Amino acid sequence: MGRAELTRPIQASDVEEIKNIVVDLRDLTISAELEVLDVGAGGESVIFRSLGREIYGLESAEEEMNITREKGIEDIVGAKIHWIQGDAREMPLDDRQFDVVTSFFTCMYMRDTENKQKMLNECYRVLKADGVLYLWDFSITTLKQVFVGKLEILLPGDQAVSVSYGIGGEEKEQSLEGMKEIAANAGFTLLQEEVNSPYFFLKFGKK
Repeated sequence: MGRAELTRPIQASDVEEIKNIVVDLRDLTISAELEVLDVGAGGESVIFRSLGREIYGLESAEEEMNITREKGIEDIVGAKIHWIQGDAREMPLDDRQFDVVTSFFTCMYMRDTENKQKMLNECYRVLKADGVLYLWDFSITTLKQVFVGKLEILLPGDQAVSVSYGIGGEEKEQSLEGMKEIAANAGFTLLQEEVNSPYFFLKFGKK
């Protein structure tokens, strides 16, 4: 289970599990000359696999980076991830370093508004002028102890990968409108919005 934060045995009645969620990344295209930072890049590294080229990957958990390495994903893609281990709320990166930042179901793990705001503030800071943020994430409204979303991710070349993202405990609620407000507070302008309940995709531009 990708990034799931389940630390004790739980009952099925405590879990809201949503299955058969399809995320289509086959048409995700970012020009090769643009520098890309993927926030939360470890594990299945789906953004890297979708783009099929060299990127920078920020990841706080060494075990997530190790999963990517153990699966040999860089060899499969034929390109390199330049790993940066660090916290998305305080990125060890220079100002205006990247043309594009991507966040694939990462904001949900920031939990509260304050931490989400810190993350998006950092995304804004490390983007160059006219940079772009691509953000995929869940709307989470469950009153149950644990939320789990099971994704089937479609990649170029008729590839697909199955991933589960789960979060438990308090302060796991997240909404589309809330994320748009946080992004606006960071300075972003909304460029594109797609809702495929229970997940959404947002594209923002740096003012």
